[in-house]
Amino acid sequence: MWCAPFGALFFYISGLRLSLAETAKANGIDFYEYIKKLFLDLPNMDIHQNTAALNQYLPWSKKIKDTCSVTA
Repeated sequence: MWCAPFGALFFYISGLRLSLAETAKANGIDFYEYIKKLFLDLPNMDIHQNTAALNQYLPWSKKIKDTCSVTA
C-alpha cells in the first residue's frame, strides 16, 4: 500500500517531536519558545560546516536556558 511509508514517517516525526518536548520540559524550557528559537536561528547558521554550534541549541545548554526558560 502506498501510504505505509508515509505512516511510518508520521510516527517517526511524531516521536521525535514528543521526545524533544519532554526533554525541554525536563530542563525547565518553554517548548513553544524553544521551537520558535530553533526555527528562527538555525536556518541562518552554517550548521553543515560547524556542527559543534548545534550544542548551543540543545535543551540543556546555558544559551537556551537563558532565553527559553519557563517563568513561574
